[in-house]
Amino acid sequence: MLRRLLIIGLVLSSLLASALVLVVFALGLRWGGDSRPATEKLPASSDSVLDGAREYRSDVKGYSVRFPDGWSPQPSSIDLERTSTDVFYAMPDDGEPGVALTLSITKESLPSGTAVDDYLRGWLDYLGAGSKDISRPELLDIGGMQGYLVDYEGFSRQQSVQLTAAVLVKGDAGWEIVLAVPAGKRSEYRPLLAAVLSSLTIR
Repeated sequence: MLRRLLIIGLVLSSLLASALVLVVFALGLRWGGDSRPATEKLPASSDSVLDGAREYRSDVKGYSVRFPDGWSPQPSSIDLERTSTDVFYAMPDDGEPGVALTLSITKESLPSGTAVDDYLRGWLDYLGAGSKDISRPELLDIGGMQGYLVDYEGFSRQQSVQLTAAVLVKGDAGWEIVLAVPAGKRSEYRPLLAAVLSSLTIR
């Protein structure tokens, strides 16, 4: 009898430990965990950042966004089975080859009822395979929708780039809006990102 009680006790202890690990993981995702760098704050959006801006509207994908004049008026599109990405780009001001600023907008079909936290968790798992210095996700309001802002680093044509993504869910679709800038330029283009996100409409 004593042996049976000991076995039951060990099983319960194991289950409690597993539950505790899951809770700690969930809290680490929700508040980012202490080991990740902080996400750089967005400044208050200013319409003057997009003076002379143009608007792109996709009735098929259900969004519209404004971006600076001089960027590609039509996006390059990458369509896969469950995802569709539009990429807008700007060439460097000096005309020299290098890392161009890019704004990509991805729409992904999701199972009905997927919550933004669940979508973020899967997105972070995918991101972790090929990126570094992924920041703690910060809550973000985008047109009345709850989303998250995440900074990370990657490469484009063997050159380092800094990326910032806004991740959200609306209906049965997950959205990622990503601004990629040359390494060391993230702070410089933060006002632009804030203005672009403020202009974004998802229908």
